Amino acid sequence: MRVSVFGLGYVGCVSAACLASMGHEVIGVDVNQMKVDLVNDGKAPVVEERIGELIAEVVRTGALRATGDVREAIKDSEVSLVCVGTPSEPNGSLCTTYLERVTEQIGAALAEGPSRGAGRPSYSAAPCSRARV
Repeated sequence: MRVSVFGLGYVGCVSAACLASMGHEVIGVDVNQMKVDLVNDGKAPVVEERIGELIAEVVRTGALRATGDVREAIKDSEVSLVCVGTPSEPNGSLCTTYLERVTEQIGAALAEGPSRGAGRPSYSAAPCSRARV
């Protein structure tokens, strides 16, 4: 199956590498170009036991690649996993800004069809708000 994984932090990076090691074609998506470059160079953007070796292997075999382009990821996948952060607000609630942004971009890419899309992700552009009382 062709899978896109949005967010290449701990959850997304490990999920992408494991799915690729199971034979799936995986494209990771992140707004951080350094993470995209690290994955495409076969290096892990996170520290986790054995993840470096696993990423190196699945990138070498072509099962995993990364991009910053939402449209490309949606066009090239059958299913998408959203693994962006939902950090805690000072009041204990979750900040869903990143989640809302990436799902809007995925929706726009799907609505525009297979040859057009939302382009580069910007789900980390707006910071989470401070405590709401």
